[in-house]
Amino acid sequence: NPGYKWVERVDTPDAQTAVVSWSQPFINADALFGPRPETASFVTLLPEHLLGQTYAHDKTKLTELPYWGGDFVGSGPFRVREFTPGNHVVLDANAQYVLGRPALDQVEVKFIADPHLVPFVEIDGRPAGVALAVPNLNEAIHDLNGKLFPFGLLKLLWRLKVRRPRNGRLLLLGVRKEFRTRRYAGLAYLLCDEIYRQANQRGYEWAEFSWTLEDNHLINSLISKIGCRHYKTYRIYEKPL
Repeated sequence: NPGYKWVERVDTPDAQTAVVSWSQPFINADALFGPRPETASFVTLLPEHLLGQTYAHDKTKLTELPYWGGDFVGSGPFRVREFTPGNHVVLDANAQYVLGRPALDQVEVKFIADPHLVPFVEIDGRPAGVALAVPNLNEAIHDLNGKLFPFGLLKLLWRLKVRRPRNGRLLLLGVRKEFRTRRYAGLAYLLCDEIYRQANQRGYEWAEFSWTLEDNHLINSLISKIGCRHYKTYRIYEKPL
């Protein structure tokens, strides 16, 4: 961004203020330090007293500091109360937020499957089959290096809720034993077709099945008949030591 090249100096008149001066007029100056939805990125000022020493001596350890997790300190509308990597984050309202205290006292962010990709089949009011597909989170987190704060969480939410993943994975496909008969032979196909229809409507472009055993002829036959192709093989070897 050329706007950063035009920054002439940054003054800090006190511990909580930063004044940026540009060498020439720049109409987007007010948007340089904050969320940038068009690129799913976020630029902000960082606390030198918490990060400066590590940054100066060993930059490779910078992202390992507690600041990027449960000890994150920011000036946004919410503060971190609880952070469990890979599971959830609990945020409390920040009463000192510059635009006023948020209306919500607390926000909990959980990472769950897309409910449209979890179809159930019932027969006479009894559960008969279920399938579970999930968005491919690797597509959304590949460049986050395992860190949600301060930028990772914003990027992740943008990619999951706005841009949305373009591929997914079928984790589970099951039919209750009593319904694995010729009469109900189409249940598994029905579940796969519903996931395909829902995923196609939501912009998914491709997906893969989870591992299946080579001698599981029933499921492998279904996978082949619905148009999937075999493109990976995993081997497990055993040897006494």
